Amino acid sequence: HYMVMKRGSDNTDKCAGARVAALLLLFVISFNYLYARTIVVSRSPTDEVIHAFNTIGEALAIAAYGDTVLIRGGSYEEYGLSVPDGVSLIGTGLVHIKGELAVTATIREVNETATIDMFGNGRLENITVSARNMRYPVHSDFSPGNTRQDIVNCSFIHYGSREIYEYRKERGMLSPDGPDNIFRVQSAWGVVTMAGARRYFTGCYFESPLRGFSTHNNVSFNLSYGASHTELKNCVMVSHGIDLDVSPLGFAAPVVIQRLESNAPDLVVLSACLIHG
Repeated sequence: HYMVMKRGSDNTDKCAGARVAALLLLFVISFNYLYARTIVVSRSPTDEVIHAFNTIGEALAIAAYGDTVLIRGGSYEEYGLSVPDGVSLIGTGLVHIKGELAVTATIREVNETATIDMFGNGRLENITVSARNMRYPVHSDFSPGNTRQDIVNCSFIHYGSREIYEYRKERGMLSPDGPDNIFRVQSAWGVVTMAGARRYFTGCYFESPLRGFSTHNNVSFNLSYGASHTELKNCVMVSHGIDLDVSPLGFAAPVVIQRLESNAPDLVVLSACLIHG
């Protein structure tokens, strides 16, 4: 459809432009949902799902806003999985996505790699995500703001980075590639909320050597979409209170909430949660 407008004042033009932009965005979202696909990932395709992908990474490479990646039961040894904006990952059966780096990985790889990167809108449901010798099982950061993520019936487990730490220590490797350069803040879920972000967790499990569930906001939310909202219901957070070399730290951190200068009334709400540590 074409829209014809008479030119008015600058304010009128700006308002009209904003309305057109909003209409175009609504059209794009509606179009994507209308033609949303279900993309199947299976370790053992049958006649029923003969066109299934063997890896989650292959499915995500073609997924677009509104699509669902349906993961059949099995163990998937993958990492660095980038979830496109508006895409859902849903498991059927027992689905375990195992992210693990070799002990020979570089410090940069270790400190910047997560099993799943989820930066925009999306949904995770009925999956277990783990990490070993890397930053996080799931890294939720770098969103443009005003995004929503729904996380339902999932488990996130960080098995630590002991192997890669000991490999470097035994060989006397020095900075910037030594054992002390490994990212120390091991978290099962690492999230940074941007302005207007909404994060909803239901029936989830978080376990890590140090931080079970970790979140912080960012700065100047009052200048754009306003406050963020993070809510956890019926979740379990576990911290073992141990360092990279598995020595006791003397404290545990099952839940970590950090506040920066967002200048907005951000909320982190925990309801009927079990916190160990």
